[in-house]
Amino acid sequence: MIKFNLDNRIKYLINSYLITLLVFTLFRLVLVVLNLGKINEIISIEKGISLILKSLVFGFRFDSLVICFSLSVFIMLFLIAYFSNIKSKLFYKINHYLIIILFSILFSISSIDIPYFQYFFSRFTLRGFLWIDSFDFVIKMIFQERSFIIYFILFILIIIGFVWIMNRNYKSNLLK
Repeated sequence: MIKFNLDNRIKYLINSYLITLLVFTLFRLVLVVLNLGKINEIISIEKGISLILKSLVFGFRFDSLVICFSLSVFIMLFLIAYFSNIKSKLFYKINHYLIIILFSILFSISSIDIPYFQYFFSRFTLRGFLWIDSFDFVIKMIFQERSFIIYFILFILIIIGFVWIMNRNYKSNLLK
């Protein structure tokens, strides 16, 4: 039988946090690089570089907050499992896949934000979810506008990489 200890669970959750933060940072950097022209306009304004750095730090803090809130449920579940002496591989595997699904959904929002920002010059907010009622229209828009396909492919590649890294995290920390 596989022995689970609190240390491995903590390592798994910390690694999950760091991996997810890296992916969110990647999305943020892609957004910055794709909008360098607009950023150059801001830099020419007095204190422009300071403003950009502050916004990147704010974004980093926001991403960290979202990740911590998302992982808090799993922290509680792992603590309950620890104190209840739950050692079921199935329990941890289900939680692992729930984490992957949850963050994949959050990454899809970050991926949508990139072309949304380029088109509307504002961040994707709850207002963007109003389009969910006309899902067919959204799908047609993605596949008819060729530039959106690039973001969709980027999203798929990032999810594949994320799942691969998270599976390695799972195997090295929760299957010891």
